[in-house]
Amino acid sequence: MNPDISYIVICFNSENYVLKCINSILNQSHTNNEIILVDNNSTDDTISTVKGLCIKNNIKLISNTTNLGYSNAIAMAIEKTKGEFLAILNADSFLDANWASNLLKAFRSDEKIMSASGKVLFPNGELQSSGGMMDKYGAVVQRDGKIFNSRKIHDNSFFFYNDGSSFMIRRKIFQETSFDPNLFLYYEDVDLSWKIRMLGYKIAYVPEAISYHYMGQSIPDMTLSKFYHITRNRIYVCQKNYSLRNIICRMPIMLFLIFLSAIFYDIKKKPAGYMSAFFKALFWNIINLRSARREQRKLRLKNKLSDKELDSYLISKSIELDLIRNKSNQQFSI
Repeated sequence: MNPDISYIVICFNSENYVLKCINSILNQSHTNNEIILVDNNSTDDTISTVKGLCIKNNIKLISNTTNLGYSNAIAMAIEKTKGEFLAILNADSFLDANWASNLLKAFRSDEKIMSASGKVLFPNGELQSSGGMMDKYGAVVQRDGKIFNSRKIHDNSFFFYNDGSSFMIRRKIFQETSFDPNLFLYYEDVDLSWKIRMLGYKIAYVPEAISYHYMGQSIPDMTLSKFYHITRNRIYVCQKNYSLRNIICRMPIMLFLIFLSAIFYDIKKKPAGYMSAFFKALFWNIINLRSARREQRKLRLKNKLSDKELDSYLISKSIELDLIRNKSNQQFSI
């Protein structure tokens, strides 16, 4: 009998967290599962830490000799899975025992739900995320009550994407949409949820499905590399998923806002170089413009979501301006 759920855990230097993650999967109340663990060429003791547990519990372990990035590692793992549902986890996450059972209830209640995530807490029990929000210029934060705290966190009109640290998706929709291989790191979850919405399907937030996330342990701060990848992928995702009208209207403002963010980080952080990272990200998108436009045309042919319907899910004001105005120490949440 095939498993109901295929768990996919992506590791990179995760020796301090991965055992807790795997054990939380093994302790799920829903037991018809399989687990695939992918290590993206960790330089710590992740492999030796998990090897015994993998053998004991028949967990498939894929050890890459290079860091393939999040999207490509997941694509590799999915080829080896059989479950109707795919549960995708960061290695620094761990699950409440009823996490999967509660998500499965949501899927079985509505065939149009294609992807779902639950309430994500910090290990100390404080709320980290109740799903992702995006503004109309492509900046994203988690619904955590700290940024834009005038918004009620359970107001689904501003719920745009599933938190990529721990979510579940139907295999059939993932095969149709999948992660974009150009997204090495960051914005994969935003892009995937956006494409599912464009096809006219639903994305669910299930607060009873609780997970915990140490958040950003592999890259804990807004480093130059992190800023570059977030900027690069944000521009790319918006120019291939937005309508041509929204690209024309919003892209210049988006670029100006990212430019302001780069100045903000260059002032606040050492070493400087965020402005250079911005121009590097912009140059990458110019080089890959033809590819993005080709993807945009393909997605437009399948799109069932009007600009007005899309905007109903988005925050109308700029996240960046709010953070800069308040001189917030919080980074944009991915």
